[in-house]
Amino acid sequence: MIGRTNAGAGGGRSQLYYDVVCQTAEPAKKEGRIWVKSSVAMTHFEFTPVWDTAGVGFIAVQGEIGGADPLTTNNVLDIFNTRVSGIVNRMKVTPYRCQQVQGSTGNWVDVDAYVCHSNTWVHFWNGTLFDYGDQYTTITGGWTLSKFSVKDGAFDTGLTSQTSGKDVMACTGKKVNVGPYKTLHIRCYSNYSNSGGRGSARFGICNTNGYSKDDYIAYKDIDTKSNTLTDYSIDISSVSGPYYVKFYTSVASMQGWLKIAKMWLT
Repeated sequence: MIGRTNAGAGGGRSQLYYDVVCQTAEPAKKEGRIWVKSSVAMTHFEFTPVWDTAGVGFIAVQGEIGGADPLTTNNVLDIFNTRVSGIVNRMKVTPYRCQQVQGSTGNWVDVDAYVCHSNTWVHFWNGTLFDYGDQYTTITGGWTLSKFSVKDGAFDTGLTSQTSGKDVMACTGKKVNVGPYKTLHIRCYSNYSNSGGRGSARFGICNTNGYSKDDYIAYKDIDTKSNTLTDYSIDISSVSGPYYVKFYTSVASMQGWLKIAKMWLT
């Protein structure tokens, strides 16, 4: 256990206490205050890995504690904590995910959380890597496309392969710490009708940001014969540390394309 609020925490002079507000309406801004945006009353709060079972209202935040995480330096939050003795301290936290038990014991739900800095609410990162055009540059370093970006309806980033046998790829600009997560997801739409369905597409994590389809540590092939918005996922629970996230598309002849709506970690 790293720290807790006094909500349901009990006594103990060695425990840390935070200024946490749990409600849907924006609370008054106060430096170092944490706002968990939820309609479920908070019964307990901790910076800790999520427990398998906990009571309704329990809130858990996963993150790096104690100094800047070099992979997400711009996301490091300076959070106040206060010991029972009344001494006020500061703690460096890089939050990855905020969850709360809602509905029934063990039913964890992702919730939005913020911390107040310089009279501004700073959003905790929730594992999203790309979301309908938002490249989450602070976390990903931006997405580098080997071809070009297009807009078509609800899909804001597309990869189009127009030449037989050519790969077209995109990769995060920097490595992302996937350690706190178990699954990598992508939501995408493909159309290979002009190539007779003769194409391929893949996404996953890798050690290099070069344009290669064979350097993945973990990956999932995407069905290029489907032209509907589809979610795919990869089990990365056995992987830890920083990796590049990458996807690509390739066709055997004519033209095919892959449009990405969202990519995220859970």
